[in-house]
Amino acid sequence: MENQEEYLVDTDGDTSALLAPEKNEMAFIAPDEMPDLDNAEVGYSLEAKYLKFDAGMKSARVVFNGFTEIHKREGDELVPMRACVLQNKEGLYLNSTSNILDQLSRIPVGTAVQIEYTGDEKTANGYNVKKFDIRVLNVSANIRVVKAEKKQEPGFKNGQRATEYYTLAYSDKFKFTEDEAKSHLMSCGGDFSQAIDGLKESQAEF
Repeated sequence: MENQEEYLVDTDGDTSALLAPEKNEMAFIAPDEMPDLDNAEVGYSLEAKYLKFDAGMKSARVVFNGFTEIHKREGDELVPMRACVLQNKEGLYLNSTSNILDQLSRIPVGTAVQIEYTGDEKTANGYNVKKFDIRVLNVSANIRVVKAEKKQEPGFKNGQRATEYYTLAYSDKFKFTEDEAKSHLMSCGGDFSQAIDGLKESQAEF
């Protein structure tokens, strides 16, 4: 039976155009070590939702759990996108806004932060991007980081360098939007290594 595509649901209840990450790891517990599930208190949901900031959601306090890769379907293509993983008492959330990704890349995994949406701003290239004020909260959180092996996506080359490419494209040096990052990648034949080299070469010219 073929796998059915699963789309992320926004926090406002709408189904987004973003595909959920694959659940490709399993773990088992010995029967005699199984905790008392019947009397355990119910905690947060493990279904990750897309944390959408707009007029209805301007601020959130969360723990930054690291980065992952999600995909957006555009026509017949699955376009890879970098996303941050966030968590609070309500559950798990994903966000792929470039300004949030750039700011969170400066702090260690496990940092508690307040993210506040401050409005839209037009870039030099004429794109409207959302801007955020992100502040560290003076509390500590202990999390366990699980690294999963990345698969090469059809139509893309050197997919193991996808995170490296998007980190560079969204950095302060380039400040690419999602569309600009995709356009540059496609101009390099979908080859992440070639796209990275192209950015570094263009940087060296200045």
